[in-house]
Amino acid sequence: MSENLRIATLALITEKQPNIGKTSILKYMFFLQHCFSVKLGYNFSIYTYGPYSQDVMADLDLAVYYKAVNRSYVDFNGYGGYQFTKGDNSKTFIGQCGAYPSQIEPHINRLVGLFSAKNAKDMELLATIAYVHIALGQQNQNLSQLPSIVKALKPHFDVAEIAVNYDWLKQESILR
Repeated sequence: MSENLRIATLALITEKQPNIGKTSILKYMFFLQHCFSVKLGYNFSIYTYGPYSQDVMADLDLAVYYKAVNRSYVDFNGYGGYQFTKGDNSKTFIGQCGAYPSQIEPHINRLVGLFSAKNAKDMELLATIAYVHIALGQQNQNLSQLPSIVKALKPHFDVAEIAVNYDWLKQESILR
């Protein structure tokens, strides 16, 4: 996928969910690619806060540089982070993409509807569950082991919490 389409995707996300945090943007891109089959071309690996792609971060920096997205630093009770909103050039990037924005907009709207009230810790858990689910499925492994595998990766989450969130992702048809 072209850089402009990926930047337009980031602009659409920030348009639909103003003041979204960096962790949530990263997880939205993961869910779009791996659960909604949007061919973004990113490689994700498991990292401290769940699935991570340096290429998403590079595209986010480019989106800020091109003013498709605005970035501002915020203090969350002593913890610093970034929030993103649509930039002055977001419409330009979106407008250059033909039918692509209308094809992915329903998926972004769905993600915003499901995840906009979730914090970074929630998104870390949900995306990690999805990552492990996908990996186990690709290896034809037994999915009943998922909560214990996620617990091993993320020991600060309770197995019961992992299981509840796994069931929720399946119930919402994010995972099949």
